[in-house]
Amino acid sequence: MIIQNHMAVDCPCTSTCERHGDCAACVANHFNKGNLPFCLRDIGKKQKKERKQEKKLEKQQKKRCW
Repeated sequence: MIIQNHMAVDCPCTSTCERHGDCAACVANHFNKGNLPFCLRDIGKKQKKERKQEKKLEKQQKKRCW
């Protein structure tokens, strides 16, 4: 993303809200709602998948120890 004067010039979001391009305000707004903005959803999905895999591995290791 290209940032100029703390604004994202090439913001991938298709929304026409007043925070468009203002990443900090957008993230704060969505975080308060309990979700992620459009541009971070892929990252959030990846992290969720990684956490799920880690829990699965931990569970498998516990079974092996018994």
